[in-house]
Amino acid sequence: MNLEISVIIPTLGERATLDAALAALEKQFPSRGSLEVLVVDNSPQQRLFSGEKAGFPGFVRVLGCKKPGAAAARNFGSRETEGEFLLFMDDDVVSLPGLIAEHLKCVKSGKSRLSMGKMLPAESVKSSLFGEFAVFYGLLPDYKNILEGAELSCEHFNSSSFMIRKEDFRLAGGFEEGFDCYGWEDVEFGSRLPEKGLRVFFNSAALAEHRVESNLLAYLRKMKLMGRSAVKLAGLHPELAKRINILNYDADRGLFRYNIKEIEKLDLGESEALKAAREFAASIEKTGGALLPLYNYGAAKEMLFECYALLLRHEYLAGLKDALLALPGKERKAVVDSLENSEVSKQSSLREELEAYRKVLKHRDRHPLRFLLANIRGKLTRRKE
Repeated sequence: MNLEISVIIPTLGERATLDAALAALEKQFPSRGSLEVLVVDNSPQQRLFSGEKAGFPGFVRVLGCKKPGAAAARNFGSRETEGEFLLFMDDDVVSLPGLIAEHLKCVKSGKSRLSMGKMLPAESVKSSLFGEFAVFYGLLPDYKNILEGAELSCEHFNSSSFMIRKEDFRLAGGFEEGFDCYGWEDVEFGSRLPEKGLRVFFNSAALAEHRVESNLLAYLRKMKLMGRSAVKLAGLHPELAKRINILNYDADRGLFRYNIKEIEKLDLGESEALKAAREFAASIEKTGGALLPLYNYGAAKEMLFECYALLLRHEYLAGLKDALLALPGKERKAVVDSLENSEVSKQSSLREELEAYRKVLKHRDRHPLRFLLANIRGKLTRRKE
């Protein structure tokens, strides 16, 4: 069979978003028989591969990959493909009309040998409090400041929707399978493209909707894994890790800013400030933010975002520290030495910072919902008068 396009989707078995992604792809077939979709299940249980194949469209092949990590799953899928062009997508990315055609036009025309599409956060994501925070802080890219056709550096490369010829993917060496969990594997892959004569073309016409799980708990898990992967990146490419400053992740907004030797010694146990931040975030989220307009909306929302940032920072640092301490002595010393002179933003120690947050979060009776309700009752009383 002479297929033109093979779509590769790594998954941990989330059928709801995966089914939506597959339904959207089916509507975009250039012609019946010209496209195949390989769903690569690399979840620990291998549910989709072992027994839950029912309900998948006929054009879908479900493969099992026992090696953990999206990097290994993508590489495994690429070896099983029959198409000339590979389209890599995530299982929570729903293609909008024309995505396949726009990717294919870009790569075939010679504009670029790699076309990276534009993802738009789903409305359900943007309308949630945490989703709004994630877009604002750059955890969910919105690509507003990237021009069509821009040649992207590796730190902006995103593997959630991109097309490349199979021969070029092999030329680049595929994804580094040492990244066995979430984070940094796409940046590492993008860093190796220029030496092979490949550049990343930002194709804003290849649109997709990102239906990512946008809640605090999901991102706390991701940030810890991302911290672990940051150490892997530093071990493989110390100069790259230093240049993009993995210790200063999203430094413009001050999310993660520490010196490598400070991280090794940090006490990352549960503090009063972290407890207060969790309590405040949980209280506001339980109401879906309904109470915010009845309180000082701007101040309460800003405080909520500060709580999110603090909690995410803590998990990232915890993952980074765990991975660092798990390295053998010589490897750990090499990573520490390579990053020691990174230009890390100067700020107070973590202990001082947490103390500052504790003071900000300490309301009259330490319970934010009770404090908000007291304000609401006061407003209602004044209205009656």
